[in-house]
Amino acid sequence: QTTYHAIARTLVPGAESVLSLFWTERPYVCTGFHRPVEELDQDECRRRGLPVLRRQLGGGPVYLDADQLLFQVTLPADRAPASVEAAYRALLGPAVAAFRRLGLDAALAGTNDICVDGRKLSGTGMARIGDALVCVGNVILDFDHDAMAAILALEPEMRRTFAAVQRRYLTTLRRELGRAVTREEARDAIVASYAEAFGPLEPSALSAEEERARDELDVLFESDEWLAGEGGGWVDEVRQAKVRGGARVYATQVERGGAELRATFAVVDGKLEDIAFASAALSARLRRRLAAALDGLAAEREALLRAARAAMRAAAGPLRAEDVVECI
Repeated sequence: QTTYHAIARTLVPGAESVLSLFWTERPYVCTGFHRPVEELDQDECRRRGLPVLRRQLGGGPVYLDADQLLFQVTLPADRAPASVEAAYRALLGPAVAAFRRLGLDAALAGTNDICVDGRKLSGTGMARIGDALVCVGNVILDFDHDAMAAILALEPEMRRTFAAVQRRYLTTLRRELGRAVTREEARDAIVASYAEAFGPLEPSALSAEEERARDELDVLFESDEWLAGEGGGWVDEVRQAKVRGGARVYATQVERGGAELRATFAVVDGKLEDIAFASAALSARLRRRLAAALDGLAAEREALLRAARAAMRAAAGPLRAEDVVECI
């Protein structure tokens, strides 16, 4: 993390663009610049021996290990496309081409996800650091979905839902190609595609200035103050965890007449999946019937209300169909 930040911090206007490739031999957890550290299960991270770092780019927590090739494009900000969307297209287009070289029908989905058939192949992000614009991503050879779910501070039911949805919509080269892809294959595909887009690439080592910046950042990134960030704890009333663009897992609750209703569910491309309800005021049979009635529906109030009313037609108690829909 500190190496690519150092490259960005020392880049000056008029400099050549830089493509950087990184492997980590030791797994670690990295969270976004503005995210509260409380959304991580820090006890679990310590139990697993996972260092926790905070990057200067945005986005949520990620689990990184030796099965991921990290790539970064760094260029003077004054040479970057003006809009975020155009910058992502320009800087991630070669990464999409690299996945295609490896045999996948990859495409840029939404603003900045690289996907194949709706499954995320690469997580990416972009930020201004000093005079540089930085775009980062990963090539996921394989992935420890259990570890990713474990390092988040989620209630058990939400953790189970997140793990299930993540397995469905976050994929790997091994899964898609049915074979192990070597580090060398992944590296060569990325290098060839960026060279084709930007021109010949010349290998280079870190400069003395970049090494000094990296050493300074090593100290900063290891400090408790940096990791704590600017947040004061969890601020969202609704807990949510992102899997990819258009796919999030939620945990919500409402109280009516002394009765509490809790729900965990995913919204994927505007439709509900993996719904589970918990409430002492609703029988297990009714909770299952409600979940089945709402599963697969568009996350739109009127459609959900009709389905919930039909499922609860003969139900008695303080909770109504409107409460179910409000919970979702």
